[in-house]
Amino acid sequence: MTQAQANSEPPPTAAEPIAPEGRSQKAGRLARAIVSRYAVLAALGAFLGGASPLVARWHFVLELGTHFMALYAIAAAASLAILAVLRAWRLAAVAFAALVLTGEQMAPYFGAPATATATTGTRLRVMEVNVLTANRNHDAFLDMVRSEQPDVIAVLEISMAWVEAMRDLSGLYPHKWVEPQEDNFGIGLLSKLPLKNIEVIDFEGVPAIRADVVVDGTPVHVFAVHTLPPVNSENAARRNRQLKRLPELVKEVDESVIVVGDLNATMWSPYFKGLCRDSGLKDVRVGRGIVPTWPTQFAPVMIPIDHGLYSESLEVIGLHRGTAFGSDHLPLIVDFIVPRTSENPAAPAAAA
Repeated sequence: MTQAQANSEPPPTAAEPIAPEGRSQKAGRLARAIVSRYAVLAALGAFLGGASPLVARWHFVLELGTHFMALYAIAAAASLAILAVLRAWRLAAVAFAALVLTGEQMAPYFGAPATATATTGTRLRVMEVNVLTANRNHDAFLDMVRSEQPDVIAVLEISMAWVEAMRDLSGLYPHKWVEPQEDNFGIGLLSKLPLKNIEVIDFEGVPAIRADVVVDGTPVHVFAVHTLPPVNSENAARRNRQLKRLPELVKEVDESVIVVGDLNATMWSPYFKGLCRDSGLKDVRVGRGIVPTWPTQFAPVMIPIDHGLYSESLEVIGLHRGTAFGSDHLPLIVDFIVPRTSENPAAPAAAA
């Protein structure tokens, strides 16, 4: 190398230092890791919850997990959205699997309801309501009933105090049968229409009512029931026997059947599914939403344990909840159409 070349070479410079990671970058990475971790945990929980019906018969505690399917589906969808935004695709696969599992079980309740086949008939509005024995808001209940104007009311958890309060409805509901108790298992049936063949059934130690409601000459067999809450293994076993016996009772009658009551189970319980399968009855919620009814004091986590089931000979044209009146349950209100038959050809057409 010549002297001139040496003089023309630029002087060596020191390597540029690497800037330390800023606090905001560290905080961002930490936040991302935390959010991602909790999203994955939520997805795993949703997946296990979605699979709970498969193991629900092993133990009553596992069956309790089936009742929150709607919450599992929401958790799965939220987790999938979060992990997709974070581009954590492998982890998002877990959330997607949970969403598919829970969504499959939710889907029947959000599809279009079956098209009514009865073009003519009579509308029959049935209310099922658990009033809560300790509830003293009698006037609010009476106002709610007058507003909704059901034709038939299955009233659960009635005590003598409730029987006295309901006397104010005698003008609207001249036909009734009540079995008051002070232990949260009193039950009654109130009707604007004639009641025939009333029978009180010993339902695993608590009363249930079976009666024929005469709708323009057509008898509709109505069952009002209240099963035990599965809070321990003994109660769970008794409730399961009650749900197993219901199909046997239904098969004792012919034609139009309606079963309403607080069944202390949701649609995702294998015991409820067995009830529908063995009885041949349809669930009023199919195609009409989840319609949760309990517990009113924890509205974000309410679950559907008040039910209506019906036979193929009837049609459902409406389903909604009544307003709160101090009970831990909301009323479930179903509008049926009782089709015309050859025995009642003069029955008026149902209102639109």
